[in-house]
Amino acid sequence: MLKKAPFWLKCVLFVVLALIIVVAGFISIFTYLSRDEAPPEVSDLDITRVKVSKAKNAYTHLKRAGRHLVELPDLQDPDETYSDAVIVENLAQNADTLTQLRLASKCQTIQLPATKESAETEVEDFVKTIRGVLYLLIEKANYHQRQGDTEQLVDTISLTFRIAEHLRFSSEYFAALLTANALIRANLRQIHRGVVEKTFNSNHLLLFSNALEKHVDMQMDLENVIKSHYSLCRDQIDTIHMSMNNLR
Repeated sequence: MLKKAPFWLKCVLFVVLALIIVVAGFISIFTYLSRDEAPPEVSDLDITRVKVSKAKNAYTHLKRAGRHLVELPDLQDPDETYSDAVIVENLAQNADTLTQLRLASKCQTIQLPATKESAETEVEDFVKTIRGVLYLLIEKANYHQRQGDTEQLVDTISLTFRIAEHLRFSSEYFAALLTANALIRANLRQIHRGVVEKTFNSNHLLLFSNALEKHVDMQMDLENVIKSHYSLCRDQIDTIHMSMNNLR
């Protein structure tokens, strides 16, 4: 019957059939895109934070150390070094700073503010301050090494390792992680110099070896940093996800 139909009728039927197929395709696509998708499963990116009292939080004492810090005077000549007299005076001025550092080293953990925009600014200020505090430790170690005071040198290196350990293992911020790694490198230079000059005995070297073992693997540090920065961006990610769903 269709074979006997006029040519114009065949064209009309073909156009109608094509339109039906196109419309059905658009309806299928629109139905698929308009579905609300469940948010991605990101529970493994959550960071568990256990509340720590201020007295037991190394962050509290490190902040206080920063407030008490008396910085060394600026050197006019970049090749100039501080005299021992200047270092001795500066160490005396920073007695309270060193006390707070020792209190921080005795804490079992450090908990920086949760990663939000306001907290991140606070932590950036904290890291800038703590760099000055830790520079004090480096100068202190240099002074004891020049004086041949091995016990004070070992004590200062151990204290520096402990502060670096806090900043690395309990931190959720790249800036704090980088500061900790700079401290470790400074300690390694001190240890290398002491080994060359035969300053340390076997007990000292074992102490340093045990401290360094804690700083071999950075995977957990980087995981915490990535998780915390995801947490910072989570609200923005959720907003984008909802906007995409509304556009469908």
